[in-house]
Formats: sequence, C-alpha cells, structure tokens
Amino acid sequence: MSSASINYEGAQVTPTPFQDYGLERLIRRSKTLAAVIGELGLIQAAKVVYDSEFHHPVRESELIYKNHQVFRQPATVTTARSDISTLIEIVRKQVYQMPNKIDERIAGRQIVDLGANVGLSAAFFASRYPKSSVLAIEPHSRNYYYLETNALAYDGQISTANSALAPRVGRVDMVMPAGISQNNHAGYRFVPAEQGDIETEAYNHSITPSEILPFAKDGIGLLKIDIEGAEKTLFESGVMDPLLGTTEVMAIETHDRYMPGSALAVAEAARRSGMALYSNNGHTELYAKI
Repeated sequence: MSSASINYEGAQVTPTPFQDYGLERLIRRSKTLAAVIGELGLIQAAKVVYDSEFHHPVRESELIYKNHQVFRQPATVTTARSDISTLIEIVRKQVYQMPNKIDERIAGRQIVDLGANVGLSAAFFASRYPKSSVLAIEPHSRNYYYLETNALAYDGQISTANSALAPRVGRVDMVMPAGISQNNHAGYRFVPAEQGDIETEAYNHSITPSEILPFAKDGIGLLKIDIEGAEKTLFESGVMDPLLGTTEVMAIETHDRYMPGSALAVAEAARRSGMALYSNNGHTELYAKI
C-alpha cells in the first residue's frame, strides 16, 4: 500500500508507510529514537523524525547542541539523518572512545581525520586530546560547511581541507546511490556510478596520502578514516603505506558492503606497516603499532 503525498513548504513529500516495517526494524528504530530524544530533547527529536520519515528534500533545521561532556565547545548539527546518526555514534555509542593505553599513545601528537563529515569526530578528538592538533579532511561541500563551523570554535586546534583522498591527483567523482534520501549526507560513494545513481560532485582538488605527511613531521598519533568504501583502492594500491608507517594508532570504518575486500585490504596494509588489530567494536576497527 502506498502512502499519499502531502505538500509541505512547497514540496511534495511522501511519508514512509508504517506497515512496510518489520518487527526487527521497528525495534532498532525505537532504540535509535530513544537515543535521539535522550540527546536532543523531545521537540528537536520530533523535527528529526519528521525530516527523516518524510525524506524532506529541502528543510534542515539547524540546532546548537551544547550540553554533552564529550565536546569542549558547542557543536553545530542539523536535523539531517546523517548528522544525528553521527552524533549518536560519537556521544552514545562512543565509537571513538579509546582504551587508556591507546590514549597515552595519542595524547599530544598530530591527529588526522579523513572523512570528517560535519566535524563532530574532529571536535571529539580536539576535546579529548587538548594538546593535539587535528587535521580534518572532508570532500562533501555541504558537510564541509558545518565542519568549518565546528572547527572555528577550537581556536586553531582543528585545521580543515575540502578535499577527497585519492591515490593520485586528478578528478574524483562522488555519487549518491539510487534510493538514498537527500536528507542523508553521508550516503555518497567514491565508486564508479551504476544505473540510477546521481553524480553529485566531481573533485579536481583531490589530496593524496603523501601530501598529508608534511603535516605530521613528528608522526601521527591517531589516523581516523571513514571514507565510504574508497579505502579499498587506497590501501590495496600501497599509497597509504608511508602514512601508516608514521602512524601510531589507526581507527577505521571499513565498508565491505559497498566495496567487498575493503577490510582485507586494510588489514594487509596495516600488517605491512607494523600494525596489529587491537579491537573491533562493530563500527570501528582499531589498529596500533606492535
């Protein structure tokens, strides 16, 4: 059964039909909703649900998130599904919370955040490691706008670059797979487009791993990577090896669901660079120098 479209602020939007949800999905969604309400309050959570369920293609209600101990400064996010998912991952699920022994290896050293999204991970690292500098790289122009906004609050501790990481300098195409909501700003992929995909941006200002090395003359304490499947080509090609060679700890989300073989390519590159798998929380694989 299809749901009737409604007109909202001049745009036709169609709610997702309730009867299409299976029990498992409903339970998962109810847990997520509880987390959103716990972090944002009922009114802001209602805005998130509305924008998410109706896949509204235009509206993004900006909010200032002020009251959580993991951020040293207020963090700016919107009701976009991807923003809230990232917030919940960092604040509630604590996917980048490091064991004490790993913290000691990172503190005071350079941090590089590849795939920084709207800057919540960079803000978390800057807050947790106040003596470390953070280089945050994000290709998506919309996400980069909020990354810059969040970075400014840290008085120069976080530097940013609007670039896509690639094995070589040149054009990099970013695509949005068919069926992904326009309210999901983390759904893009750096992979060859398939039928029905939408090419959203093309980058001629890609950055290579070797270009990051000068920012870490004394080595990298933490290399965080979340680049939506692009890691397979990068790690398979060997271009990441020099960067890994100077890295103490790597936190990476691999995307075999988009690019099969990604996790294996990362594991082999880590081994070549003298790193071993330290832990895997189901979201992030943590590698550290042996």
